[in-house]
Amino acid sequence: MKKTKVKKSKTIKRLLKYVVKDYKLQLVVVLISIIISALVGVIGVQFIKYLIDDFITPLLGNSNPDYTALLNVILIMGAIYLLGVICTYLYNRLMINISQGVLNDIRKEMFNHMQKLPIRYFDSRTHGEIMSTYTNDVDTLRQMLSQSIPQVFSACVSMVAILGAMLTTNIYLTLVVLAMVILMIFVAKYLGGNSSRFFVKQQEDIGKVNRIYRRNDGRSKSCKSI
Repeated sequence: MKKTKVKKSKTIKRLLKYVVKDYKLQLVVVLISIIISALVGVIGVQFIKYLIDDFITPLLGNSNPDYTALLNVILIMGAIYLLGVICTYLYNRLMINISQGVLNDIRKEMFNHMQKLPIRYFDSRTHGEIMSTYTNDVDTLRQMLSQSIPQVFSACVSMVAILGAMLTTNIYLTLVVLAMVILMIFVAKYLGGNSSRFFVKQQEDIGKVNRIYRRNDGRSKSCKSI
């Protein structure tokens, strides 16, 4: 178990080296955009509370209400949400560029490395397994770079911001929520540990399917040529 965790951490570090090496500036913009986008979601919820308590409720009992201040606050709120939308679009767009560039570098290194491998490597592996390495396995890295890592970072920032907002609202309810979160973490850890084995099995099965496809496709071409 410890060896598996060490291997995973080394893999993530190697993957991040590709990102930092050529896309350092874009990565900084992505991190800033994720932080702003996550904070906007939390600020928006707090802003609604402030809007109702300080602007909408006082107008309910007023016979001649003035909606100027309410309109100004709504415009400010809309500008905040617009900023969050722009930041979300920006970091998703940049992560697509980063992930595609990193995968291009990885595929080039894989191809150059494969040119130096001995013949017995190709004799001991089918065409489908080799194809699966370049397609399915590398595509899994793309999903990790463009989706998983930004989502995890955004969730961490949102969690810290929400925790701060909850502590300022009600400490006792915050403790109840934290207890439930700890329980959910243990459940997720248990389910994630078991699902990782099936994910590895799935990648192996995809390689087998590619192998069968390549073999049958080769037979079909041979029949046509005959």
